[in-house]
Amino acid sequence: MLLFADYLLLAKSGYLAPLIAPALIQWGCIACAAVFLLRAMGDFRYVGFFKKVTHTAFAR
Repeated sequence: MLLFADYLLLAKSGYLAPLIAPALIQWGCIACAAVFLLRAMGDFRYVGFFKKVTHTAFAR
């Protein structure tokens, strides 16, 4: 899965020849960005942008 995301970004930037339609590459890049944005938000308790536990050594 990660290799597919790598391919999409490299094909979009022009480093690799596109093997699939440019529209699919565009939508794939948007989907990858959305997944990584959701992942960065975290679980709302221990990790992510909106974490609630901030008083531990790990949180700092």
